[in-house]
Amino acid sequence: MRNRIRNLLAAGQPFIGSTLMLGSARAAEIMARAEFDFLMVDLQHGPFDKATATDAIRALVRSAVA
Repeated sequence: MRNRIRNLLAAGQPFIGSTLMLGSARAAEIMARAEFDFLMVDLQHGPFDKATATDAIRALVRSAVA
């Protein structure tokens, strides 16, 4: 099964995403509801620790965001 980004790339369609740098799982949930095609949890530039990064990633996995 291919993921959404690969499907959009293969079809020549644009896709829109953003980075998460707020260090909050709640912010990840809100951004996931904004219907981006992808969201990236930025561990290098954001204030995430292991626990909040894990929570943010879990929030994204529960959504339709790649």
